[in-house]
Amino acid sequence: MGASEIPFDTPAPHGMPRLVRAAVRSSLAALLALAAAPSARLDAQQPDSARASRSDGGRAPCAYDACAFRLEDDRLVQGALGTEVARLGIFTAPMRGVAWSSDSARVQAARFSSRYANARGLKTGAVFGSAVATILLVNAEEGSSNRDAIGPAVLLVASSVLSIVGQQIENSARRQLSRAIWWHNRELPR
Repeated sequence: MGASEIPFDTPAPHGMPRLVRAAVRSSLAALLALAAAPSARLDAQQPDSARASRSDGGRAPCAYDACAFRLEDDRLVQGALGTEVARLGIFTAPMRGVAWSSDSARVQAARFSSRYANARGLKTGAVFGSAVATILLVNAEEGSSNRDAIGPAVLLVASSVLSIVGQQIENSARRQLSRAIWWHNRELPR
């Protein structure tokens, strides 16, 4: 029997399934590390300076030095002291309860929240898909056919694509957050 007559379901030479399993494990570990994120600090936990920046008409406007927002890593902080207002992460609703100083800032923040939620969903799906692919590949019997590894391999590739698309959407969401911060800070008295 020549090389062209080898059936499709013959095990791959040189331990190919072990290499595939190692690649899957590495990919899963990386995706799980990216998915781990701290929880949010929102609404009632806001400092008085954040609540003072709300446009409730009865209070004097909050000064720039006390109420300007900026993004430090995955934290939205306020004022010169850098008081945390919100935290960005996979399992958070980061902009709920944040006191924006203008309608334009609120619109941009709403766009951020929508896109960020979409990105989190895609990235979470990617983690679960990678986990399932890993379990399937690890549980495959040693010396099983290449055909048995096709499904998990396709799932792993699809999970990688979900992760990449999710990251692109998250980048777009962060640009919206940057605009919201700019609009917020623009309205504060100097």
